[in-house]
Amino acid sequence: MSFKATLRIFEKEYPLLDLDYGLKQQTDTNYRPISRASDGKLYLKFASTKDDTALYDAMFSPTQMVKGSIRVYKRDGFSKSFDIEFANAYIIHLQEDYNADSEQPLSMQLIISPQIQRIRNTIFELPANPSNPFEN
Repeated sequence: MSFKATLRIFEKEYPLLDLDYGLKQQTDTNYRPISRASDGKLYLKFASTKDDTALYDAMFSPTQMVKGSIRVYKRDGFSKSFDIEFANAYIIHLQEDYNADSEQPLSMQLIISPQIQRIRNTIFELPANPSNPFEN
């Protein structure tokens, strides 16, 4: 069970309030995979900061690709549990939320759609990915 996760993007680090990601495969009637894995979108929520301009710029641009990483820490809050690295990615959703009755800060939700990502040292690449930055 993890205690802390951080997003690193545009040379900034954001402590995450929520992280959700997943992959899926289509199956036949016997629930055997009939397609390659797909999806891989990253759903993130974190406290907004005074300068999130780069995130808005990437959201407004249909061509700007971003790269970054997410580090999930062990319960002690210091030891790394695992990393998710992403590249050739697009910010496809940006939403900020504020509620005066909530104890949560002004928060931002992003959906990032990576063309390639490395999750726990395993690479998942979509067919349209233009390059592999994880090659050694």
